[in-house]
Amino acid sequence: MRVTCAIGMTAAMLGVLAVSCCSSGGGDDAATARATSATTSTSATSPASPPKTPSTSATPTSKGTAAGAPGVPEPARQHTKAGAVAFARHYVDIVNKTAVHPKVGLLEPLALASCKSCDNHEATVREMAEKKRHFSGPEVIVKAASVISSTPKSTLVEIRGREPQVDILDGDGHVVKSFPEVQDQGVVVEVKWANGWRVAALKTSPV
Repeated sequence: MRVTCAIGMTAAMLGVLAVSCCSSGGGDDAATARATSATTSTSATSPASPPKTPSTSATPTSKGTAAGAPGVPEPARQHTKAGAVAFARHYVDIVNKTAVHPKVGLLEPLALASCKSCDNHEATVREMAEKKRHFSGPEVIVKAASVISSTPKSTLVEIRGREPQVDILDGDGHVVKSFPEVQDQGVVVEVKWANGWRVAALKTSPV
């Protein structure tokens, strides 16, 4: 997935997790490859993100307990490893959806305050909506997803996929910036159970 400012700056999340709009910090493993320097900032004018659900610790159960943010599909509401994978896939789906049709408020309920890369995605959606810009297609095509680690504190889900060729378009359909296809990208989504799964961090996936 590409973390993108509406003014045309970009960074790939799958594989590099660069930050073009805000500094990452915290627990995110961010890199700077494929990122262009920011020329403007909307942090002073963009509305603040809605408060995120506080983190709690829990171990995924074999039977599962259904819970989650509004709009989360049933498989992703289960407190199981399969539910964690389904939720990570759902988060990627919403990133793709809000890239093509920027709408504030869809990503915010899915993440904890600890996820700085999630904050960047949310800020990007706000700016894209304000600038009336959008992606021409999905940012990432998921090929596979699986749990690589699970503890009482968090579950790590690795997502492998590819970034298709995609453009940023303005309100008149003109191409603002184009990105080539990138194969075999990976990201580790750390999720925690807080009355439903929430994204706690996004990290680069080991090669």
